[in-house]
Amino acid sequence: MVTIGSQGKLIAVLVGVIVLAGASIGAIMLLQQPSAGPSIDVIKKDSTQQTIAFSRILSMESVEAYGAYENSYGNPRGNGTYKGVKVSDLVDLAGGMESTDLIVVNASDGYSVTFPYSKVYPSLSTQDLQGDMILAYSYNETMTPEWELGFRIIFLTEDEYYSNADAETTTPEEYFPGAAGPQCVSNVATIQIVERELDEFALTITVGGTTVGYTMNEILALSSIAGEGGYKNRHGTLTGPNNYTGVAFYNLLRWVSDLPESYEISILTSDGIVPTINQSVVEGTLIGYNSTTGNSVGQINCTMILAYEINGEGLGEDGPLRIAFLNVNEYLTTSTLWIKSVVKITVNAL
Repeated sequence: MVTIGSQGKLIAVLVGVIVLAGASIGAIMLLQQPSAGPSIDVIKKDSTQQTIAFSRILSMESVEAYGAYENSYGNPRGNGTYKGVKVSDLVDLAGGMESTDLIVVNASDGYSVTFPYSKVYPSLSTQDLQGDMILAYSYNETMTPEWELGFRIIFLTEDEYYSNADAETTTPEEYFPGAAGPQCVSNVATIQIVERELDEFALTITVGGTTVGYTMNEILALSSIAGEGGYKNRHGTLTGPNNYTGVAFYNLLRWVSDLPESYEISILTSDGIVPTINQSVVEGTLIGYNSTTGNSVGQINCTMILAYEINGEGLGEDGPLRIAFLNVNEYLTTSTLWIKSVVKITVNAL
């Protein structure tokens, strides 16, 4: 016969057994829960690592479009609808990158591709050709990990085809792997931000708190402009007009950052000279001279460029980069503004 006291103890024991059993079952169920999905590790310049969970990626603004790429043999591959997030947004989650930095995209099988800042944060001209650089997690509505190639780097162009020509035009030579296909990395595991030394750059531009560095190959990959220009020096000697090719200067500044309402620019040359140019000149208003007589023709409109070629050839001792002024009437401008051997440009707010 069980007494009331004994019965209470028995109930307490039974409750304890049930609780322990429930806890064990819960632990087993927890162990059997599926993982939250794959993740991407972004490695910062200080070597610290930020893991971005798939759930976080799915909560970010997505990009979805049809796309394909050209492989090393000139054949279209990867045709389909991709969905993912901009690589720049992932980099921003880890603190971002400087314009002088690179990213190295590493696949789980050890394959890796290096991309400069200009591919991750494209200028308008680069964007027109390469489209958005995304980390795709879905292909034809099949999501990673069921999609065996995901995560994947893809460039979603407006014409839905990232060609070898697109890749070559928008990628500096030292980072171009020979075709578009090798840049479309499959099974991405990590994105590593790497710092470059500033002496690698032919030109640096500072606007406000933003500094952008360009190698010569990166400058040559930008949208170019060509036209006639020349100059008159203080002794009255006339040079040109000649045909110059380069990058429109005002656009070059605006690609770095928004310009102040009022500003002037200072230009550092390789021999340490730091002349300044006022805003009206940068934006194309100068005094012109007749290219035959040298006489003043008054105020003219010009396009100020950062030139790298004269008559189809390099600038020689005046380069590799110099300031030049183009105009449709072949007028000359003052030689004091044709600054040679430019290595740094700084925009100063007034």
